[in-house]
Amino acid sequence: MLIMRKMRILAVALLVTAASGLAAEPSSKPLDPAAEKACTEFARKIEACINACDPGPYNRAIDADAIAAAALKGFDVPDVLRTTVRVQWVGGNLGTELVTQSIRKGGSYRFLRLRMVDGQPRALFRLLVGPTTDVNYHEMRLAGWDKGEPKVVDMYFANRGEWLTEEVRHSMLLPVTTAKKGNEAVLTPLEKELLAAVLDIAKARKAGDEGRPADALATLKALPESVRNAKHILMLRVSVASAVSAAELAAAAEDTRKAFPGDWWVEIFLMNHFLEEKNFAAALESIDRLDRCLGGDPFLQVMRACMFQADGQKAKAAASCRKALTEEPKMLVAHILALPMALEAKEFAQAARSLTVMADSQGVGEMPDLAGEPAFAEFLKSEEGRQWQASQKKQAAAGQGTAGSPVPGGEGVAVPEVKRPDPATEKACLAFAGELEKAFKTGDYAPLDKALRKDIASTRIMRGLEKSDKLKEEVGDVCAGWRPGWSLCKAIAGGTDCKLLGIVQVGDQPRAVFRLIGKRPMVLDYQEFVLKPSEKGVEVVDVYTFSSGTCYSDSQRRLILSCIPMYDKGFVKELQGDERLFVENVPRLEALERQARAREFKEAFATYEGLPEAVRREWGVRFTMFVCALNLGVESEKWKAAIDDHYRNHADEPWLDLWVASVSLDKKRYAEALVAIDRLDRRVGRDPYLDFMRARACLGQDKLSEAKNLCQAAVQKEPALIPPREMLALIAMKEKDYRQAAQILSDLGTTRSYRPTALAKSREYADFLASEEGKKWQAANEGKPEVGPVRQRPAPDGVGE
Repeated sequence: MLIMRKMRILAVALLVTAASGLAAEPSSKPLDPAAEKACTEFARKIEACINACDPGPYNRAIDADAIAAAALKGFDVPDVLRTTVRVQWVGGNLGTELVTQSIRKGGSYRFLRLRMVDGQPRALFRLLVGPTTDVNYHEMRLAGWDKGEPKVVDMYFANRGEWLTEEVRHSMLLPVTTAKKGNEAVLTPLEKELLAAVLDIAKARKAGDEGRPADALATLKALPESVRNAKHILMLRVSVASAVSAAELAAAAEDTRKAFPGDWWVEIFLMNHFLEEKNFAAALESIDRLDRCLGGDPFLQVMRACMFQADGQKAKAAASCRKALTEEPKMLVAHILALPMALEAKEFAQAARSLTVMADSQGVGEMPDLAGEPAFAEFLKSEEGRQWQASQKKQAAAGQGTAGSPVPGGEGVAVPEVKRPDPATEKACLAFAGELEKAFKTGDYAPLDKALRKDIASTRIMRGLEKSDKLKEEVGDVCAGWRPGWSLCKAIAGGTDCKLLGIVQVGDQPRAVFRLIGKRPMVLDYQEFVLKPSEKGVEVVDVYTFSSGTCYSDSQRRLILSCIPMYDKGFVKELQGDERLFVENVPRLEALERQARAREFKEAFATYEGLPEAVRREWGVRFTMFVCALNLGVESEKWKAAIDDHYRNHADEPWLDLWVASVSLDKKRYAEALVAIDRLDRRVGRDPYLDFMRARACLGQDKLSEAKNLCQAAVQKEPALIPPREMLALIAMKEKDYRQAAQILSDLGTTRSYRPTALAKSREYADFLASEEGKKWQAANEGKPEVGPVRQRPAPDGVGE
């Protein structure tokens, strides 16, 4: 009964959620064909990007300078106030707010229509916040369509009732006139009266906020007539009047209609108020008015259906729902409302369509089991029900995280050319790296420390900063403490497995690739030692770590740049281009990193979108935001948008493949994982462990034969690998071949006592232990101490990690 209970709760909630509308405007005229084409394409693009949880195009389309200039027209404004308007009022985060506050919660953004008002195109959008009737409307004034892609030069938010430029202007009257007396001369008569009444307006707002609507209303009525008829004052009056009496609300609404004939905001406010009061006749009147003002919106059929259903008029509710789905077949909220009606009427084709849309929105495998729901019994026995169940099983078997969601970037994106160096260079580098591997496993980090060219790293870090003695001293201290061998030996002593995979050449640099597997077998990382062969031997000039997304010198360069304001403020002006922009934004970057560490991911995305585009491209910022995206990326659209952006612009960074492969496996997004694993495998020059990761994807899709073949291939290439041998034991247990499972586990314990930690939580392992073969294996291994390879821990010498 769970799903039916949720639907009944939603049907009630649909009646009482808040909504707002658009203001009345001059009559619209036909659009110029060229303007219509360009602006429609732009609006469709915005719609698609927001629904894909990619706010970038939306944010970039907002012309903050034009909005600020229009809002402050005529005023002589100090730079600090103009910046306040541009950043705090307008900003570049509106698209991000849409995604984080609405779309990620199951909402949708839909382009409704384009119109021409006073020679300017306007695009109207509907925003649904989650699968409810919490609705908002946005209208954008567009300019520059004839010079390229249109820009948004003003916006109307239905829940705020005014154009953004109007809202900013009357809110900034006091700061602007206080900052410079001469600004009072350009005020309109109404603006002068608003400014004179600012304390009374604030008093009314405070009374309303404190739950004293009668006091607020009395204060508003005492204002001068021209102030009382200002749009934002009328909106405040309607709001507080609704909490005083029906008569006061009627009077406030009538005055609003007189001052602003055909006003949309007041009709939506009244619609929601009357729905809460269960005054269905008055609510229907407001819905009809709003529908005419908007020029038609299928969503308002859903509002009518909710109202009719609450009023007990089932036939009218069903008819309104059908009409909404005829006009907009994929509207989730309409399908949620239509499903119980279809089941009751035995319209099983409609029930199947509604369930499909609901499954698409939630993800394969996340729909509840309908077999135990009495309301679905007849549907599941019908032909439509059987076909729907079969289609869901087929999609789940395909391993898609969400039905219909495409595999993110990476497929078709070329991996930068990675090849082997010439034979002589490869031989020398391989011999050098082999000696390092042996030393690491005995806890000896001296060979690597001796081979480090700290002077080269220091030069790379200091480039362009040589004139500052303060910075030189700081970089010298940083490089003196660079001891990668010590950190690696410490990790190995703690149980990390280190394996030299070989030598690759990236550009003109030979690199030794080391694979690191933590104590838990799923903790995978790679390090590349950037090598410099010379007559003196092979030297190490840098270290690239995949999991952190950067090499040592670049990470330290970033650290020094972020410290310049503290160490040598005078050097900021010496920097050029993007690096100077980076330093100037250090406070905001520090805020971004604090938010990411505190797992305040929504706040972090808002900070990120407010950074200049050049700073957003910086590797550390991108890496931070990609990690945030993973933590928020439970919806396929957000996940895909984050990955696609990186693959399009930074295909040469292998850290992305490592993260996508690992997290996709954990989230059971197997198709995505396989694409990333293939790219990663080409980048590191082939790694048998990645066959095991492929096997994990196959096992998650119940492809036992493919998983077994991949594990056998991994073991054949690298017999010492434990995880693929464990998986072979698990597959044998799934196949009830307990003799084979016991043999594999016994072989794992020949060189050391083996404890199947990774298998212990599986149901198959419990079944194995209950079998005769399992009991014998357990008896033979019970009480054996776990013994691992002997590793000498690095002696502490005061060197940090």
